[in-house]
Amino acid sequence: MEELSVLELALRLFYVFLIIVCGVLISRLASRGFVKLRRVGRGSFDNGNAGISGIAEKLIVITSLLIALVYLGFSSYEAILSPFVDAVPRVITIVLLFVIGVFIINLILSLIRLFVSKTGIEDYLVEEDSVHILRISFIIVKMLLYLLLINVVAIASDFPMVREALGMIVIPAVVLLIAVLFVGMINPLRDYVGGVYLKNVYKLKPGASVEFQDKGYEVERVHNFHTELVSRDNRLFVIPNRILSGGMIAIGKRGREIESLERIKENFYAQLPSYCGPASAQIVLSFFGIESKQEELGRLMKTITRTKEDEAAGTHPKELISAVEEFTNKEVIGCWLDYDKISNLKKEAREWLGEGALLIVDYKKKYLFPNAKRAHYSVVVGVKSDELLVVDPSSKAGGVYFSDYRDIEAGMNTYSRLIQGKRGYIVLAPKGTPAYRRIKDGLVYSDINMYQKATKALKDKLNKFTSSVTLYETFPPFIRKHLKDFEREQVRRVWKPNQKK
Repeated sequence: MEELSVLELALRLFYVFLIIVCGVLISRLASRGFVKLRRVGRGSFDNGNAGISGIAEKLIVITSLLIALVYLGFSSYEAILSPFVDAVPRVITIVLLFVIGVFIINLILSLIRLFVSKTGIEDYLVEEDSVHILRISFIIVKMLLYLLLINVVAIASDFPMVREALGMIVIPAVVLLIAVLFVGMINPLRDYVGGVYLKNVYKLKPGASVEFQDKGYEVERVHNFHTELVSRDNRLFVIPNRILSGGMIAIGKRGREIESLERIKENFYAQLPSYCGPASAQIVLSFFGIESKQEELGRLMKTITRTKEDEAAGTHPKELISAVEEFTNKEVIGCWLDYDKISNLKKEAREWLGEGALLIVDYKKKYLFPNAKRAHYSVVVGVKSDELLVVDPSSKAGGVYFSDYRDIEAGMNTYSRLIQGKRGYIVLAPKGTPAYRRIKDGLVYSDINMYQKATKALKDKLNKFTSSVTLYETFPPFIRKHLKDFEREQVRRVWKPNQKK
């Protein structure tokens, strides 16, 4: 082992200091270089790459510290003048290990931040008003990394006293951290679990009417940790989810469950000629507990009664919505979605019904009843598998039946002279339901990708080709004459009203 003089030792320590200083300077120059490149390139260096310059800076500093550490350990030596001189390299070694550890910790945290930023986790938490979860997580990870570093330095130290002292710090610090985390996270965890309970058990959604502690509120929004409620005097209350889920909540008009055939029959009204629109609206209002008369609704809707066979008659969907809103003083509001705005009729119907609304579908009736010639309004009150439960106000072929949603959807993909466009469906929702709030806020589309024309066009062709009516029409007349099965109704009947002459 090489023995060093005091002068040689001082010179070696000076070189170590010089290596560290050079490393820091190079890292700063590299960081400034990244900034200038971002300014010049603009398009090639976006804001997301700003974290890369910080990572590069830390890597350079760590490298310089490692070089200094290796250089310091090239030769061993014994103390010359005093035990203090012998302890200097070990002290510097511990300091260098700790500094390297600090930079490694910062590098790890920078990589985690970059990952969170690139994956969109941060944007999601900001949108959900839960960005504090991210801050708390970073603090916990940082504390654990520093405790690990202290433990590593204590093990690597050649000083028994230092090793024992650091060991005495680490264990109590870990216990204290666990205790703080346990106490500090009890309520947030309870709030988070309460939020899951409210969203998935109570199905609480914006716009729902609730009663909490004998007071009425409307749900503004359900966050992960708290819920915003608006009182009847328009005051905003922020309630922790653990308190709201732990109390008694009465939810009004959450959904429209049709309990029995008897209830459907009680709310059934047969239409007058050309009055399938007003009759469907009367049925919907009846389910909502609002009495109305078909004749009065027809007058408000400006319903056209057919006088000639080839005359366009019936009710325009926008007139139907306007009349219902006027008749109920906007206690019931509605929206119209034409065929091109529909992504999946079954999925959308299930969502609207679950949020307290009812649907009035406008479709070419021959896709359900091959002998029918005209279009028709009917009410959808339920969804079962691939079938919609329909209440049809027709006095002849009406009643209650299940029909494949694809047949109704194909019937919507037809031109209406009255509408001057394709058919679709009307949503009507009573006040105090999530559907009412959704219509009021204009959030009527369930799928933002519904404008994918290629997918939509292919789906249209498949629906038309697999429709019994379309398939029947492709056969030659002499074959059609013998295929009587195609004249059967394409529905599964539940109930049919007695026909009155």
